[in-house]
Amino acid sequence: CISPSGMGGLDLSRGWTRGSFSCSFSGMNWWQRLALALLGGVVTALAYQPALFGWGWLLVIPGWAVFCRAIRGAGARWGSRCGFVFGMALYGLSLTWLWQIFGPSAVAMWMLLAFFSGVAGGIGGWLSRRVEGAWWMPVAVAAA
Repeated sequence: CISPSGMGGLDLSRGWTRGSFSCSFSGMNWWQRLALALLGGVVTALAYQPALFGWGWLLVIPGWAVFCRAIRGAGARWGSRCGFVFGMALYGLSLTWLWQIFGPSAVAMWMLLAFFSGVAGGIGGWLSRRVEGAWWMPVAVAAA
C-alpha cells in the first residue's frame, strides 16, 4: 500500500498521499475488503442499540464510510459480496429479536435483507470502477 510518490496532500483520483508515500484506494485484496465490510456492518448495527443513550446514530456515518471504502473500485462481483457481508452483519446484529420469533429461519430473513445491501454494493463497486475519479459514487448508491 505504501509506495514512493513525489506528491503530497489529497489526490481524490488516486488515493491518499502524504509526503513521499501514498496509499492506493484500489490496491486492496479480497479479505481486506470483506473485513472492512464486516467492520462497517458491525459499527452500523451498534448505531441501533439502545445502550448508547441516544448518540448511537452517529455511528451510522463511520459505518457507511467504511462500507463505501470497501466497495470503492471493487467491481460488481466483489462489491456485491462486500454488500452482502455488510448486510448480514448489520441485520444479524440489529434484528436479533427475529431469532426469538422464527428460530433458525431468521437467518433466511437476514440473508434476504442482506441481498439488497449486496445489490447496492455491486452497483456502487461497478460504478466506482467505471467512472474515473468518482470517489463519491459508492456514497451516492448507498444513499439511494
